[in-house]
Amino acid sequence: MTKPTDSLDDGRTTFRLRILQPGIVTDPVCSAEFALEDAAATGKHKGQTLHFCSEACRNRFLEDPDSYS
Repeated sequence: MTKPTDSLDDGRTTFRLRILQPGIVTDPVCSAEFALEDAAATGKHKGQTLHFCSEACRNRFLEDPDSYS
């Protein structure tokens, strides 16, 4: 969910760094970016909490979690 902010003097668009957008997470399966509060499912893997855009993505992740590392 990177959004343009301004144009540089030469016309290029600048983008906000993702770290400056608190609460934005990425689904490890489909790479969808969404607000943390909109997560449809969560799970833990190797001590890390993961957030998913749907139960389908979570189920797909659980089939082979190491392939998404």
